[in-house]
Amino acid sequence: MDDPAILYRFIAEHPLATFVTTGASGAIATSQIPLLRSERNGAPTLVGHLARANPQWQQNPHPGGQGVALFVASRAYISPSWYVSSREHGRVVPTYDYVAVEARGSVRFLHDEATLDAFVTALTAQEETRTGGAWSPRSLAPDFLASQLRAIVGIELHVSQIVGSFKLSQNRSHDDIAGVVAGLRALENPQSGCMADLIASSEPSREPHP
Repeated sequence: MDDPAILYRFIAEHPLATFVTTGASGAIATSQIPLLRSERNGAPTLVGHLARANPQWQQNPHPGGQGVALFVASRAYISPSWYVSSREHGRVVPTYDYVAVEARGSVRFLHDEATLDAFVTALTAQEETRTGGAWSPRSLAPDFLASQLRAIVGIELHVSQIVGSFKLSQNRSHDDIAGVVAGLRALENPQSGCMADLIASSEPSREPHP
């Protein structure tokens, strides 16, 4: 999947990313952070923040370092027993279905309070909207907010490439896909239910939608 409109919509709906950078001691991929789309000089940019105590930014503090943000919304084991074709000929094997997006580009770390305040305010507004809440950083005492902003480092990932992989049983027959959807929903857990909805929404056109 290489349609930027679909991929950025996916990121907006599933903003938590594994943030990967490479420093003197090798690759670091332990930070799980939400990233929001923004624009910098007309180019797509993902913005967010790390804790200042996080060593990841310290290993790559200079502009121009490269980073990758990996967004994975859903993944699910697919049992061959769910396929109609399994009962017909038995020549099927297990797999995983998943939806993932990868954005890569140059990274810049930011420290000025106004920028950090804007990042935090925008992120909070997006996530509070999802929950129906109305909390805002403006509700904090100014000195406490200032202390929290001093404890973080801003991130700008200037995206040079964005690609997605939507594996939603597209290679299976309509009947096999129906069996996969039913099997996932029978598990009665949110992750499997989400994947079932994604697979079902790809029918009949087989065009994946986040």
